Amino acid sequence: MKNQPTKDEFAKLVTDYIRQAGEKGSVVYEPEEFSLRGEGKRFAAMFLTNAYREYCAAPADAHEQVVKHWVRNWFGASKDMPEDFEDVKPDLLPVVRSRAHFELNSLGGEVESGAPLSLPYQVLGEHFGIGIVYDLPEAMRSIPKAALTPGG
Repeated sequence: MKNQPTKDEFAKLVTDYIRQAGEKGSVVYEPEEFSLRGEGKRFAAMFLTNAYREYCAAPADAHEQVVKHWVRNWFGASKDMPEDFEDVKPDLLPVVRSRAHFELNSLGGEVESGAPLSLPYQVLGEHFGIGIVYDLPEAMRSIPKAALTPGG
C-alpha cells in the first residue's frame, strides 16, 4: 500500500496550494464535513472526498497535477457568469443531486449570510432533485434563483 496522507494532511496540502494560487481570503477546513470553505468576500466550498480518492488512486508522479486540477475548481466559483443568456445557454446543464443537497445549501446560505441560498430544482422521485449548473471547463457552478430572474 502506498504511503498516503491522512485526510487532515490532504486538506492542509490543498489549502496550501489554494493560497499559493492567489487566494487572498480565509480558507477554513471543516474536518467533520471533510471540506474547505472560503470566508469573506467570496463564498467558495470544496468537498474533498472525490479529490482525496483521486489523489490516493493516482501514481505519485501525478499527485501535483491532481491537486492543481482541484485548485482550479476552487477558483471557478469566482468567475463571473455572462450577462447575456445567449452567451451562457450552451454551458447550462441539468444536474441530479439529492434533495438534501438543495435544502442544505439553502440552510447554509441562511447561516452564512442571513438569507437562504435558493437553488431552484424540480423533485425527481422521492429523494432527488434536478437543478441547473453553469458548466465551466474546471468546475460546475450552481445557479441561484436570483440569477434566473430579470435584473437578478
